[in-house]
Amino acid sequence: MTTYKGFRLDPFQEESIEKLKQHHSVIVSAPTGSGKTLVAEYLIEKSLESGQRIFYTAPIKALNNQKFRQFKKLYGDRVGIMTGDVVINPDAPALMMTTEVYRNILFDDPERVQDVGYLILDEVHFLDDVERGTVWEESIIFSPQHIRFLALSATVPNAKELAAWITSIKKQPVIVVQSNHRPVPLKHLLFTKKNILVPAEDLSSLPEAKPPPRNRSASERSRRRKASEPSLVNLVDILKEKSYLPGLFFVFSRKMTEILATMIGREFDFTTGEEKEEINRAVDELLAGLGIRNMAKVKELIRLLPKGIAFHNAGMLPVLKIMVEDLFERKLVKALFATETFAVGINMPARSVIFKSLKKFDGRSLRTLHSREYFQMAGRAGRRGIDSFGHAVTLFCPDDVSAPEIAEVLDEEGTEPLRSQFDLSYNSVLNLARLGDSKRIEDVLCHNFYQFQLDRTAKKWKKKLKRLKNKARERFSCRSGEAAFEEYISFHADLRRFPLPYEKRMKRKIGRRRKGRRRSEKHQMRSPLAGYPCLECPFSGRCLKRMKWIVNEIIALQESLNGYSERHHVREFWKKVDFLQKMGYLEGLKLTDRGAFASRIHGYELQVTEIAMAGIFEKLSEPELVACLACIIHEPRGVERLLRLPRSAGLRERLEPAFAVIRHIRKLERKRGFNTVAPMETSVARLSYDWATGTGLAGIIKTTGFCEGDFIRLTRLVVDVLRQIKSASRGYGTLLEKVNRCMIRINRELVRPDLELGL
Repeated sequence: MTTYKGFRLDPFQEESIEKLKQHHSVIVSAPTGSGKTLVAEYLIEKSLESGQRIFYTAPIKALNNQKFRQFKKLYGDRVGIMTGDVVINPDAPALMMTTEVYRNILFDDPERVQDVGYLILDEVHFLDDVERGTVWEESIIFSPQHIRFLALSATVPNAKELAAWITSIKKQPVIVVQSNHRPVPLKHLLFTKKNILVPAEDLSSLPEAKPPPRNRSASERSRRRKASEPSLVNLVDILKEKSYLPGLFFVFSRKMTEILATMIGREFDFTTGEEKEEINRAVDELLAGLGIRNMAKVKELIRLLPKGIAFHNAGMLPVLKIMVEDLFERKLVKALFATETFAVGINMPARSVIFKSLKKFDGRSLRTLHSREYFQMAGRAGRRGIDSFGHAVTLFCPDDVSAPEIAEVLDEEGTEPLRSQFDLSYNSVLNLARLGDSKRIEDVLCHNFYQFQLDRTAKKWKKKLKRLKNKARERFSCRSGEAAFEEYISFHADLRRFPLPYEKRMKRKIGRRRKGRRRSEKHQMRSPLAGYPCLECPFSGRCLKRMKWIVNEIIALQESLNGYSERHHVREFWKKVDFLQKMGYLEGLKLTDRGAFASRIHGYELQVTEIAMAGIFEKLSEPELVACLACIIHEPRGVERLLRLPRSAGLRERLEPAFAVIRHIRKLERKRGFNTVAPMETSVARLSYDWATGTGLAGIIKTTGFCEGDFIRLTRLVVDVLRQIKSASRGYGTLLEKVNRCMIRINRELVRPDLELGL
C-alpha cells in the first residue's frame, strides 16, 4: 500500500498501517504536520468496514469537534461524539470524545467498551501535562486487556519507554514507529531591530543584551526593552514582500492577539475584491440569526476579516473561533494572531509561523519555551505539496531572550522526554476501591507510568552507585587506620547535613554555660558527627580533597535512592482511604451511598457530594444552584481580578451554607496534610445566576468585561457537572428533577455546543 486517499504514504505511515493490520498496538511519534492523523483516519475507516467499534480521544474539544465534522460528512450516522457538554449518537461504531470522558466511561460504565477494538489517543504527549496527565494514564491502565492502542505524538525522545510501560501492564506488544523527517523542512529565522532576517545558525552574530543599569524603575526597564524590540509592522511588510504569507503569529496573551491584529489591520489589507466578497458571505452565513454583531469583539473581527486578518484565542465565542478556522483553512486569512492552543492537533498549516516572543507565562512563572512546545507550533509552517520550506520566524529582542537560550529552544534533538504526572484524586481512590481487593489495587498503583519511570531510574542509580563504590574502594586508604570505607562514606554524608561550622557553634554555645550545667547540656546538644573517627583525624581534609568528586556522587546517589519508594502511590492511596472512611464515603473498601454518589462526580467530587448530601441543592432555587456550581468550578485568571464583576449580598447570603461546607472540607483536608479542594470563587455567582434567569450573553458581557469564551466554557462545565449529578442522583427524585430544569435553563443560545459542530 503506497497511497491512501490520494496521498503518497511516507515510510512511517506505511509501517504504522502495516502493524495495525497485524492487530498490534502502535505509538507513532513524528513531527507536527508530518501526517500522523492519516494513520488514524485509515484505522477508523477499516474499523467501520469490519464492523468493529473504535473510540477516538483527544485532549481538547476543538479537535474532537473537527474530527466529528470530518467523519460525519464521510460516514453519516456511524459517527458520534461525547465531550461532556454534548452527546450525539453515543452508540455509534466510531465515537469521538475527550480523554476525560473515556476515563469516566471506564469507571462509570465499563460495559460500553467491551466491543471496542481500538482506542486512538491523539496528542498522547499530553500525558506529561500537570493538570491532565493522570487522566491519560488512567485511560490506559483501566482499559480492558482486549483493547489495542494507536497513540499519536509529536516527536518525543522516550516513546520506546512509553511503549515498554504499556507492554508491561497490558501484556501485549506495542510497536514504536518514529520519524524525524519533515515533509516540508523548516527554516528558522530571527528578525532583528535592523529589519533583517538572520538565519538561526548565525546566532553568534547577534548582539548580547547589556545588563540594565541598577536602580532603574520597572517602567524604565520596560521602555528600554521596547526600544530594543524589532518592529512587527516592518516584519509583516517583509513577509508580504517575500511572499511568506499566510502567516500564523503566535502570541502568549489573549489580549495581545487582538491588539496586534488591530495594529496590523491599520497598516495592511491582504485580500482581493473577490476574496473580500467570499469572506463577507461566509461571515453573514455563519453569524446569521445569532444576534451577536453588536458585541465589541465581534465588530472588530468583522472589520478585520475582509482584510485577511484575524485573531483566535480561548476567550472568544466558540462560533467565532470556528469561523476564523474555516476562513484560515480556505486560505482567506493571511495573517492570524493566535495563542498556542491553535497548534494542538488542528491541522491548519501556514507558509510561515511567527513568534512574538519565546517567553511565556505558564501560570507560575515567566519562562522560555520548551523545545517541544516550540516545534509543536513551528511545525505548522510549510504546506505540504505547496511550499518547499516552512519559515519559523522569531522577533529577536536581546533583553527578552539570549542567544544561548534560543539555541537550546531550537535544538530539536534536545526535545524534553515525557515525564509522568500521575496523581491520585479522591474520585480515582473511590473507583479503585470498587475493585474490592487490596492486592489488586496495590498492583494497579505500582504499575502507573510514574512508578515505571521511577523503577527504571532507580535501577540505573543502583548500577552507577555500585560502579562508583568499587572505584572509590580502590582509591581509599585510611592513613590513621581508624575508619572503614562505609564509615568514611557515612561520615561525609552526615557532614553534608551537619557541616562542621554547626559543630563549632555548638561547642561555643556550650562553653558559655555555667560549669554546673555544662556536662548535661553537652550531652544533649552533641553533634551527630560525634563518634566518627574522621571527625578528629588530622588527615581528613587531604583525604576528602583527593576523593571529593567521587564521594559527592556516591552520597548524591545514596540520597536519591533513600527517597525512592516502590510503593509511592500505595501509601498515598491508603492515606486517602483513611480520610474518606472518616468522611463516610467508605466502609473498609466498600462504597457507601455517599461514596457511590461521589464516584460519579469527576473533579469536584467532595464539594458537590457534601453539598448535595447536606440537602443544600434542594433548598436553592434553580438559578441559585447554577450559581453555586459555577462558584465551585470557576478558576479565575489573573486578569479577571481587575474586572468589576457584579456581586449580590442577597445571593451571597443564600449560598453561604454551601460556602460553609467547602470551608469545612478544606479544614479537614489541612489536618490530614491534603490541599486539593479550592475555595469557592464567588465572583462569578451573579453572572451565572443572571444567565440562568434568562439574561442574554450580550448584557452579561457588556456590564462586566468578562470574556465571552470563558463564560461559555464555564457554563458548559456547569452543564457537564449537572449531567454527572443527574447520573449520580438515581433515587434522589427531587434533586433529579431540579437538575433537569437547570440544564434546560442554561443550555441555550450560544452555549449550545451544536453551534460548533455545524448542526
